[in-house]
Amino acid sequence: MSMETTIHYLLLSSETLRFKINSALLQENGDKQPLTILATTPVLSTFLQKLIETKSLIRQPDSTANLIIERHMGSLYWDLNFTSKYPIEILQIFAEIQFAKHNQMQLRGSVTQYFKLGGSFSNGVISLYKAKVNNSLLEKVIACDKMETIIHTPQMITSDEIAKDQRYNYDISINDEKESYSKTTSVSTTLTFNRREIRKILGPGGARLDSIRIQSKCWIHVNSTPFEQYVDDNLRFISKNNAKQEITINGLKQNVDIAIKEIYNCIESN
Repeated sequence: MSMETTIHYLLLSSETLRFKINSALLQENGDKQPLTILATTPVLSTFLQKLIETKSLIRQPDSTANLIIERHMGSLYWDLNFTSKYPIEILQIFAEIQFAKHNQMQLRGSVTQYFKLGGSFSNGVISLYKAKVNNSLLEKVIACDKMETIIHTPQMITSDEIAKDQRYNYDISINDEKESYSKTTSVSTTLTFNRREIRKILGPGGARLDSIRIQSKCWIHVNSTPFEQYVDDNLRFISKNNAKQEITINGLKQNVDIAIKEIYNCIESN
């Protein structure tokens, strides 16, 4: 069986793969963990084949693995999770394969890391575009730590964009005695979603919702106790996934609009 066939079989039959990078290539990095790289199956297959052929990578199913590759159910992408800092040559190989098939490379990261790397940012994913990627930028990617704290982000969606979008209807309570409100008026709104939608809004480890909090500068709270009503008024069974759960958003009117738009974008994304 050829190397290409073996890797193809592994990717078809597994949701998690563990490998060990040649220890001679690894760099000391303390407790830092590099950013997760996203890859489609064809890109990942070629990438693994090249690394294995050059003896840079070996299959390591036990806990000593320092490259853990996972694909979540329904996702088009594999997550490449490195637990040790790796040399730029490995990322150069990946970038070469990626850009031969696509015009962007995607990483899971924070808004702070997006500011360092550039590109674009959406729902916890940083996209770096082929025209802007060079060795200097790849070095910055390797230097990023996935555990780095999100500390600041500017508003990324304007109020004008929100005003033009008529897809969503929601009730807002104005925390002001005046009937009209200005840019400094604080408002509050509550949205209701089922559990499946809540999971999409939260994202891995709550990272997606944290990104929305920072981006919108709003206080956003997910009610931890869903409405456990399994039988509706017509005595029909309601599954746990359809149990309703509330999200409360507080902030300036224009910022609440931004938070609402981003929350619905999460639900509509794959």
